[in-house]
Amino acid sequence: MQPRLRVAVVGAGTMGRVHVEAVAASRRGELVGVVDPDPAGQRLAAERGVAAFHSVDDLPSAGIDALIIAVPTDGHAALTEKAFSRGWHVLVEKPMARTLEQAQAMMKASAAAGTRLMVGQVVRYFPEYVRARDTVLAGGIGQVAVARTFRGGPYPRGRDDWYGDPARSGGLFVDLLIHDFDFLVSTFGLPEEITARVRAVDGMPRHAAALVRFPGGLAAELIGSWLHPRFHTRFELAGSGGLLEHNSLDRATLVVEAAGLTTAAVAVPSSPHHRSPYQDEVDDFIDGVLDARPFRVEAEDALVALGCALWAHRAAETRVPLTRREWEGSS
Repeated sequence: MQPRLRVAVVGAGTMGRVHVEAVAASRRGELVGVVDPDPAGQRLAAERGVAAFHSVDDLPSAGIDALIIAVPTDGHAALTEKAFSRGWHVLVEKPMARTLEQAQAMMKASAAAGTRLMVGQVVRYFPEYVRARDTVLAGGIGQVAVARTFRGGPYPRGRDDWYGDPARSGGLFVDLLIHDFDFLVSTFGLPEEITARVRAVDGMPRHAAALVRFPGGLAAELIGSWLHPRFHTRFELAGSGGLLEHNSLDRATLVVEAAGLTTAAVAVPSSPHHRSPYQDEVDDFIDGVLDARPFRVEAEDALVALGCALWAHRAAETRVPLTRREWEGSS
């Protein structure tokens, strides 16, 4: 009989439900419980016919191999380290942690326990981002000189309004734009300088922009917003040999224009005919643990993305361009 990874999901909010459904649909995973003190946890567990638990401390010592942690960001580090102390592997939602120190401590705890740590930088599983990165790295649009990304939607009303508290969520750069930092850094390397601004509306941070300078002269503009009525993403990568454009609201979400050839590629990820990137992410975690192979997103990758997001947050606070040397010297 093929081995299965026995997984409990911590958190019954939007992302917790996504992960519960993904584990339940996986080939090699087994959902064994839902952890949340809110009645929503009991309801979600009942829907799937599994046990509901009030806290991680209530989970049994036996019968669990891994946790998926989908709680507010300021709770990631403590829950992850608690899981490692009990010998469980962890997939934790992005951002990895609220601070670099917490993230580094999580990685040390994983190494000490001999357990695996993966972070939910799910854009690595969206086909349009994967194809765009592969095209750039293969030289498909020549030397890229300009990049623009957008990620935005309605203001997220989490439990206790934790998104609106930067001390808990990290704000727009850490909670929202961390995906675009991960995409750009994995494609172009570490930035050299970041300039950033945050705009508040009704006293709450709702719009953020960063100008990021990469080695080789590439300038990238990242915009994140909690002011849009409908969530969507966009990017544009312009190079010496062509252009890559993406808009998640379009039917063909990646358009490649190179050497006089224009092609539309990659179905909308939410299409009923396309696998969910969240399913691919959970399957990668389960297969990676069971087969002892690398994840598509290792903890080191998530640490770099978190560092860049925090760098932008600091640049927005100081309102002056912040070089990598200045950021590393202050962090």
